[in-house]
Amino acid sequence: MILIQLNKQDFEYDLHSLVKSFYPGEDVTVCYEEPENAGEALLKISVIYKEQEIAVRFEKDGQVVKEDTEAVEYEKNRKETKNHLKYRVYRMLSDYTGTTLPWGTLTGIRPTKIALTKLQEGRDARWIRDYMRETYCTSDEKISLALDVAKRELALLEPVNYEKGYSLYIGIPFCPTTCLYCSFTSFPIGKWEGKTKLYLDALFREMDYVAEKMKGRPLDTVYFGGGTPTSLNP
Repeated sequence: MILIQLNKQDFEYDLHSLVKSFYPGEDVTVCYEEPENAGEALLKISVIYKEQEIAVRFEKDGQVVKEDTEAVEYEKNRKETKNHLKYRVYRMLSDYTGTTLPWGTLTGIRPTKIALTKLQEGRDARWIRDYMRETYCTSDEKISLALDVAKRELALLEPVNYEKGYSLYIGIPFCPTTCLYCSFTSFPIGKWEGKTKLYLDALFREMDYVAEKMKGRPLDTVYFGGGTPTSLNP
C-alpha cells in the first residue's frame, strides 16, 4: 500500500493518478488523517498545503527519506499550482524509484491538446518542446508524437468556421449495459427498449428546432455520443 496524506482536500485525483503511475501494482490510498494501518504502508507521502508553498515528505518505516518544498502562489493560479505540485512530486518519485515516465506528469488528460493549443497561439515546435519538457517532464519521443498529432489536428480543424459555424452533438443515452466507472447519463437498452421511441421523437423535434434556429450557418461537425448510439436498431 502507498499512502498519500493531505492536510486539505485539493488535487487528490492528480496526486493519486501520478503515484499510481509509478506503483501500478500497489493500492494507493488518499487520506486526511493518519490511519491505524499507516505503519504497513510501503511508502507514505505527505503533502502539506501552505499559503505560499507546498511541502512534500516521503516516509518509509516511520523515517523521513525525502523532503522538499515548492514555492507557489496558491490562490492566484490554481492550474500553475497543480503543475508545480505534480512536477515536484514527480521529480521526487523519479529520484526515489529510479524510474521515469514517458509522458512525465501528464495523467488523465489529452497531451496533444497542450501542443495544439500552443501551436494555435503561434508558438513554434522548439518552444513547445522546451515547455512540455520543463513543465510536464515529458520525454522527447512523446513530445514528438504530441506535436505530430497536433499538426494533423490543426490541418483537420483549418476548414472549421469558428466565426459563423456550429457543431452538433446528438446524445443517445442508451447502452447495451452500464459500466461501473461511467459518469455519462446512460441507461441499459434492455430496460428502456420499449420507450426509446419517446426519446427519439423528442430528439427529432429538437433537431428540427435547431435546424430552423441555425438556418444560414454552416454545420461544421456532427458528433453522436452518449451512450452507445449503436445500441439502437437502424
